[in-house]
Amino acid sequence: MSNVVVLVLGAADPARLPEIEAAQVLHVPEPSDLKRHADLLASASAVVAVSDGIDGSEAPDWAAALRELPVPLLEYRSGPWDGEDPAPVAAVGRGLVAGFGLEALQRLVPLLARRSR
Repeated sequence: MSNVVVLVLGAADPARLPEIEAAQVLHVPEPSDLKRHADLLASASAVVAVSDGIDGSEAPDWAAALRELPVPLLEYRSGPWDGEDPAPVAAVGRGLVAGFGLEALQRLVPLLARRSR
């Protein structure tokens, strides 16, 4: 079975996430904390980075840290994105899903798990 890791970045509260089947959820308060999870992240089939807990000024630091991941990365924002503001986290990954609320993670993660088998 594929192992999708959902990273809850920055100040976001992981308790707000719905139950997500087929995923391991990790709260990562600071970009430097990613190194503590290197083995788990290296064995993941895909990573979803929930970026609701970071602000624009922090995004470049997060992007630099996430760029080092050896697996596919997708940024997820529960709120909308205007399509014009910079999205540094999405730029180092495979894209951005935004505006569908946190509940949509319950549908997205199983799709990624099936796709990455």
